[in-house]
Amino acid sequence: MEKRIKGQFSFIFIRLMGLFSIGVGLREIFMIDDEKIIFNLIALSLFYLFFSPFSVTLPSGANWRPGMAFILFSLLYFDYKLVILVAIPGTIFVAWKGKGFFKRFFLTSGHLAIGIFAAGFAREVLNVEYSVNLITYFAITFCLFVHFCFNRLVAAFIVSQRKQRSFLKQIALIKKDLNWGYFCAYILGILMFLIFRVYSVPGILLVILLLISIYQAFTYFQKLKDIEEKVYIDVLTGAENRMAWEAYQNQLDKNDTGRSGIIFMMDLDNFKMMNDTFGHEFGDGILKEFVTHVKTVMTRKFRIFRYGGDEFIVVVPAPLEEYADVYSEVSKMLLLQNKLWKQQGLDVSVSFGQAYLSEQESIINIVRKADKLMYMNKFEKSMVKNSKSNGKILIK
Repeated sequence: MEKRIKGQFSFIFIRLMGLFSIGVGLREIFMIDDEKIIFNLIALSLFYLFFSPFSVTLPSGANWRPGMAFILFSLLYFDYKLVILVAIPGTIFVAWKGKGFFKRFFLTSGHLAIGIFAAGFAREVLNVEYSVNLITYFAITFCLFVHFCFNRLVAAFIVSQRKQRSFLKQIALIKKDLNWGYFCAYILGILMFLIFRVYSVPGILLVILLLISIYQAFTYFQKLKDIEEKVYIDVLTGAENRMAWEAYQNQLDKNDTGRSGIIFMMDLDNFKMMNDTFGHEFGDGILKEFVTHVKTVMTRKFRIFRYGGDEFIVVVPAPLEEYADVYSEVSKMLLLQNKLWKQQGLDVSVSFGQAYLSEQESIINIVRKADKLMYMNKFEKSMVKNSKSNGKILIK
């Protein structure tokens, strides 16, 4: 509850930043006597408006918009207080399509404004004077880097709130978004600025053709990536599927040097009985709950595969000296899941076995070892259960 309240206050702050930046921009524009600057502002705002419908959803859940190149160019050309005005027509267009126009408009404006103001302050601190030399290019690069950092941090916060995901986990997902298509928007912002100094607005048209080409390539490869991910993802649970495991196994078999980690085989006890008793929809819910639990509780880097119906493989990359720590974390995580099911009155639990992913053994043998220990764990639990039902105490 407290987290949600803090999130709401943060959203209010971002929206207020949007309102403040627009107010500052409008005040600045009324103080300008140069008609050329006003003409260029209008031209760039129209370019941004044209590109505003174009958007690609990135793996982290954030969006990449090619129109950002015009914001970056504006940061280099205008006083940073005016830059938010370039985005207003395009932001209105994007916000108009959904519910809560004013909330969406000021949230998007605030998101843009925080990155713009951060880069603008950096430019003022560095006192960048635009001339053709190496120092200027380094200064420009630094200012745009500041913009990138603040822009991504705000985006990560917004997406984490919408997806009900930890902010730190969302930050970690940013690396999945980084690619040459993304960086090209920043490179084109600089390129536009350099061309504009010589050829004015007509020169930007050449860069726009490049921007459209990059967007088309970006969209094409993103779609290919989405298709590839869907092929390797189990639709029901969100874990990687058997095909993904086979591909991963082949990859490990081909490159056995330097591999290290722990493979856990996991199986849900009494799952078939629960499935037959309460129905497949109920059983599907159990499987989804289990995968969600693993993804939520595990703090280490890992991969989870749905190996069979109610069988899963979890791979945790780690050196041999961390074996005990990894085993402890995974066993505690599974004990917690078993406890949660017991509290719900469900007669289902997770049995598991593990084996070290060494360079000397084949993956098949390692999986067999983990599988054998898993069935030993399952057998021990059934012995304990039977002994209790017979009124006996079994010492392990």
